[in-house]
Amino acid sequence: MTLVSNSFNLVSSILPTSGDIVTNSLMNFTNAAKTDQVFTYSAAGGYVQYIKGAGANWLGGDPIITNVGSGVFYLNNQATNNFWTESFSVNQ
Repeated sequence: MTLVSNSFNLVSSILPTSGDIVTNSLMNFTNAAKTDQVFTYSAAGGYVQYIKGAGANWLGGDPIITNVGSGVFYLNNQATNNFWTESFSVNQ
């Protein structure tokens, strides 16, 4: 999916899954750029913000989707579009 540059994008996994969007083998979102941000929502505490730092690090830890089928707001702070490509097989 295309993450449009310099804007918020409301996105979710195409798969009914939850968990860490970076290390979950189904979501595998590893190409975030420094200063990009992810906002997840928790009914108990409102929005949780994650900011991409240097290297593989996210300030606040890797973004977590807590409920199956939930989405996130993704702020692409870059001058170019970014892409989230999920790869899976039916047996996975």
